[in-house]
Amino acid sequence: TVGDSLERLQAQGVTVMFRPCSEMNGGWFWWGHRERSEYVGLWTFLFDYFTRVRGLNNLIWVYESDAGVHAPTAPGGGSSAGDYYYPGDDMVDVVGHNLYSDDWVLTWDSATVFGRYPKVFGIPQAGPARTGRDGTFDNLTYVERSDAALRRSSFFIVWNSFTGTDP
Repeated sequence: TVGDSLERLQAQGVTVMFRPCSEMNGGWFWWGHRERSEYVGLWTFLFDYFTRVRGLNNLIWVYESDAGVHAPTAPGGGSSAGDYYYPGDDMVDVVGHNLYSDDWVLTWDSATVFGRYPKVFGIPQAGPARTGRDGTFDNLTYVERSDAALRRSSFFIVWNSFTGTDP
């Protein structure tokens, strides 16, 4: 079904930022927080199926981890959870992490972690963490903090149209 929809978009000349199995370093999705071989195997299957079997060339493959569980696992910005799951340069076009934060202050240096990859870097999902989901969040926070916290970022996509507060 997904392949059929992507084929229709390709026929219409539409390029898709394809973000399969995001936030793999968290445990809230069935594909998350698994052995590296399982995640990379799933990504490889999807990549092969959509590009080689279905012949889709309109996909920009976006590898996106979750910022909250992406802290480096070694001193000085060494290996991180996102590094652990990275499927390889030949199957990824854009790297990034999602960031739901009220102040956009990271406890780790995203430029160091993602600077290891010769890819465009972005924030595929962004928004407030808890406060401000009722529409009071100041969107200028993204502009004011992105230079300090996300120096290498080429784009960010804001999910900030929440209605109401969390229970």
